[in-house]
Amino acid sequence: MIRPEMLEELKAILGDRVSTAPADTYVFGFDASIHHHKADAVVFPESTEEVAEVVKLCNRYKVPITPRGSGSALAGQAVPIKGGISMSFKRMNRINDELNDELEKYGFFYPPSPGSGKVATIGGMVAMNASGMRALKYGATRDYVMALEVVMPTGEIAHFGTHTIKDASSYQMAKLLVGSEGTLGVITEITLRISPLPKDTSIVLAAFEDARMAGQSISDIIAYPMVPASVEFMDRVCLQSVINSREVDFPLVDAVVMIELEGTEEEIAGDLKKVETIARKNGAVDVRVSSDPDKMNEWLEARKAVLPSMSQYARGKMFMVSLADDICRYRYRRFPMRFTDSMR
Repeated sequence: MIRPEMLEELKAILGDRVSTAPADTYVFGFDASIHHHKADAVVFPESTEEVAEVVKLCNRYKVPITPRGSGSALAGQAVPIKGGISMSFKRMNRINDELNDELEKYGFFYPPSPGSGKVATIGGMVAMNASGMRALKYGATRDYVMALEVVMPTGEIAHFGTHTIKDASSYQMAKLLVGSEGTLGVITEITLRISPLPKDTSIVLAAFEDARMAGQSISDIIAYPMVPASVEFMDRVCLQSVINSREVDFPLVDAVVMIELEGTEEEIAGDLKKVETIARKNGAVDVRVSSDPDKMNEWLEARKAVLPSMSQYARGKMFMVSLADDICRYRYRRFPMRFTDSMR
């Protein structure tokens, strides 16, 4: 519990942007996972200086802080498991998709694109090292962070990284902080690298009656060699969930793979033929191709809707709760991916 004198000092720093109301402390004890723990207080800073003062205060009283972006994490990262302060950056936020809407006007984009991109904040993405659909080609958030402003556990404001492409000076502290989930400091300002928008984009949707062969197709495509912008895999459970919850013309099969290709028209045309050939060779029962922005967006949005759609797998019959985590498995031979029975 927070001592009354500490609460008064918090209010002296933030005014009415401190809440101990049960409605706030309970709600801010959740993120998008199944986990929950009630916070003792919720604070809403508006500047780096305010964050620093709150951190100094919490350090003095030995009260834990859980920084929080939009709360879209799926594994409990924004849950204050030891109570204390939930530090909401609601008043200092920049949403990932809004950033890309603005960058598009100038012919650029920020590649990391998690499924929660419409609500995920840039600060939260940096804290989690979020990646998303385009990680296969473009990498994760860590690959795009150039510099950070961070409030350290003592309340000191520190700056790491550089505003230049090359940074060979000493330890890569900015890279270390990416993915630290708030355990090393509170990130308050971020300098990002961006990329030019691709000239053209197409998506191949391949349907399989055998999930193993869908996985084999992904391995064969990458081993060709080819590096798609994204590769998304959905099994029958995911497909049934999405079909039940929204209007989308996905085939109900054992597995669907969506392969997003980028480049010039000529490059994409050649890659489309290769992808279809590989998919057919591995037993694809249906292969669809689209370069229409509306259709591609429909498919991608349906893929992003898998987790919320699974809350009702079969209408009136079964409700599901998602326990999510990020898992990578590498096979150091020909194929960079391996699908096992436990992953179906």
